[in-house]
Amino acid sequence: ATRTTHLMPPLGAPPKMHACRPQRKALRLVAASIWLLASQSLQGPCFSQPPLPRAQHFLLARHGQTTFNAEKRFQGSMNEEPVLTEKGVAQARDLGEWLRSVPVSAVFVSPLRRAQQTLQVAQEVARSELSATTLPELREIDLYEWEGRTQAEIKIDQPELMRQWKEAAWELRLGGGRPVVGDLWQRASSAWKLMRE
Repeated sequence: ATRTTHLMPPLGAPPKMHACRPQRKALRLVAASIWLLASQSLQGPCFSQPPLPRAQHFLLARHGQTTFNAEKRFQGSMNEEPVLTEKGVAQARDLGEWLRSVPVSAVFVSPLRRAQQTLQVAQEVARSELSATTLPELREIDLYEWEGRTQAEIKIDQPELMRQWKEAAWELRLGGGRPVVGDLWQRASSAWKLMRE
């Protein structure tokens, strides 16, 4: 059995990491966006559902805000240019503060710079020396010709595709006809399998 819980607030929302302090023994941290995998039941205000028997608990904390997030640019799988803003670094520190009270047993991280940055800051604050396993499968969605462009630009140039992205993303094809969400789903499924082993 598997359960997923979001830890970090969406961008633009004030951090509330202090409100989420579960009492538990073993947690696996995954930065992709940043995932946390707990191998035992979690307790606390973040976890309102009863524990599942013999469950692995996967917890998700997104990477901190990036320059592209702030500019409403599509970043997709771009690696070098979108970096954490001051707000993003502060969000990563909030995650680290929360992790001080949560022993971590394993770490998984995307190869993308923004995820690596978030994890590094969080681990420094948490004083964690646990090494991370980088999983290429945790890379974010490939958005091809949209990457680096703003939402406003795409809305003007390709209004139908933008509508599709908002309303039926599974059908969106970019990069010469690639099903971008389908490709992401396949990659995520592989990562899910690896993290559960």
